[in-house]
Amino acid sequence: MEDAPFVNVCIQPHGVKEALQRLQTASERAYLCSEGFLESVTQTINIAAEIKLLHAQPHEEGFSDGLNRLLKASESQRCLAFENIQWVGEIEAETQRCTQTTLIAENALSQLETDSSLTIAHQEREEYHESFYNLFRLLQDAIITINQECLITQFNPGAEVIFGYSANEVLGQHLDILLPLGSGESHRRHIHDFQEDLQDARYMGTRQTISGKRKDNTLFAAEPSICRYCENGQFVFMVVLRDVSERKAREAELEFQAHYDHLCSLPNRAYFNTRLECVQKRALQRGAPLAVIFIDLDGFKFVNDTLGHKAGDELIIAIAKRLEKCVRSGDMVARMSGDEFTVLLEDISGLEDAIQVANRILDGVRKPVILEGSEIFVSASLGIAYSPDGVETPEYLLRHADTAMYHAKAQGKGSYALFEPSMERLFQERVDIENGLRVALGRGEFRIHYQPLIEVKTGQFAGVEALLRWERPNQSQMLPSQFIPIAEETGLIVPIGYWALEESCRQMEQWRRERPLLNLCTLSVNMSVKQLQRVDIAERVADILKKTGLPACNLQIELTESVLITNLQETIATMKRLKALGVKLALDDFGTGYSSIGILHHIPLDMVKIDRSLISQIEEHHRMLLVVKAIVALCSALSLKVTAEGVETQEQLAIIERLKCDVAQGYLFAKPLTGKEIAEFMDSSAPASIRFLNSASNDMPKVLPRVA
Repeated sequence: MEDAPFVNVCIQPHGVKEALQRLQTASERAYLCSEGFLESVTQTINIAAEIKLLHAQPHEEGFSDGLNRLLKASESQRCLAFENIQWVGEIEAETQRCTQTTLIAENALSQLETDSSLTIAHQEREEYHESFYNLFRLLQDAIITINQECLITQFNPGAEVIFGYSANEVLGQHLDILLPLGSGESHRRHIHDFQEDLQDARYMGTRQTISGKRKDNTLFAAEPSICRYCENGQFVFMVVLRDVSERKAREAELEFQAHYDHLCSLPNRAYFNTRLECVQKRALQRGAPLAVIFIDLDGFKFVNDTLGHKAGDELIIAIAKRLEKCVRSGDMVARMSGDEFTVLLEDISGLEDAIQVANRILDGVRKPVILEGSEIFVSASLGIAYSPDGVETPEYLLRHADTAMYHAKAQGKGSYALFEPSMERLFQERVDIENGLRVALGRGEFRIHYQPLIEVKTGQFAGVEALLRWERPNQSQMLPSQFIPIAEETGLIVPIGYWALEESCRQMEQWRRERPLLNLCTLSVNMSVKQLQRVDIAERVADILKKTGLPACNLQIELTESVLITNLQETIATMKRLKALGVKLALDDFGTGYSSIGILHHIPLDMVKIDRSLISQIEEHHRMLLVVKAIVALCSALSLKVTAEGVETQEQLAIIERLKCDVAQGYLFAKPLTGKEIAEFMDSSAPASIRFLNSASNDMPKVLPRVA
């Protein structure tokens, strides 16, 4: 290869491609690779130029042909051509050297092709190893190789991050160090099964999810991809493992949001309905019984409205935990919405099992709940829909349980009711009431009745309380207890309450103009909790007084003591804004258990009205008499007037007179009357005696002697 130094240079790695290109495109010029021949060629060119036999340059087309003709010429011809030149011998020598150089070049080319292939293969392998090393080093997933004995042989930086081990800590260790306790055996069996396969390389697949164990013994979800290959006659197993803990957590969160209530973590309505369909199908196939219990909390809206939504949420969470403890293992408790829950009972022996669960729920809910440092008592109304053979469809089971629940609530709450077909009518009635309330105000179906307020000491007419009545077309008059709770639940009580306030104020002002003696009489109007919670309540009341012309001092707003449970500061601030208008404030239904007596000195009141449930027992129960006496004494000390509600007998009137109650109200004097009737009542009243209408005596007027 000394005669072809250029070839020697070209077969070095950095010139492989260049050499191949030049040799493939100009193989006939390979002999030019010898430096010595290049020098001889230069001399030959000079000779050829001198004898004008050849004009081509070495790099020009035709040089080889011209040189060959010169070399093939006969001796006489060469001598003739070069008769003045003595270099013929040198040309012949060049001919031999050219032939040798050509052979050398051909051999070099053949060798070059072989060496180039090897060089390219070697280069590609080096590039592959470099790429794999970069992948091994930079990939965030774990790359782990193990041998046939399940010993770790490679552990990349990604694996160090995921597992918390350094490579030095795990190399040579058994694979079990990375797996939860007890799961290593299954992995060893998996590897052993693939060792039975004689294929050198094989993709072993991806398992959905496995558990990995970190250095701190915490577990995490991982997805592995496993393959096997043969290296130096031994099987090697490579695992590419990805930590999917965050993804699994997100998937679990989405699954939870789709099927569970975000507040109390119980199954939601959608999940319950799906489960109910499956259970009903199984019950139908087996002819087995099942039951659905529908639960509604009594008093939840009151807690939510008075204590606030945060307290309401805490109450829901507490009740949800209790319900789970009340049911059997395998029963489903779900939150449908708001304060409504359902229980699905499968694999029961009969109706008795459902009733036992219902009783446990009632007892569990009755226990007090601590909210904001105070004990709050609620109860639950339950409806049970029972299917002895699974024939009833899920839709009807749920609807029947809901209907039975409303029946239990109508019976007095805090109990359960078993669905009966006749209850469908009651359920439909409630729906009709709600629908009717939504249009009653616009249709002018509401009326105001008035019940007299009597001064106990003088027997004089002291004013009236305005009471709402609903007169539906072609139907009997509906009692307030039938529609007021529904109006409260739906929020319709707010516009209805404002209408009642304006209507009664307008009527009272008309009476005052017609009867000057009524200038000091009071109009009492009930205001709901929802109205009091409105930020513009004082402005609305002021606007109504201005519109109707009634002086503020003639209006007394009655608030139930339920508004005092919580948010006391906000309630007091609202009451002060109302007092600033000049109106009076009365606390209605006092003594029903919602607030303490000690709270009276905190709020700006003018009057306390003792609930009728206490007054009705003062004749027969001495302890109740003492309670009423204590309330009157406290109110007197706080300069608050006292009204006794529900006075129905002469004995009750005599007792409250001795206790020094200020005002009395009840059927003993008159039932609630229409505007026309109460006007007649006011005209017939005199300082010395009280004329009243008694509903028990066909509304005929009677005379009650003035109490001394």
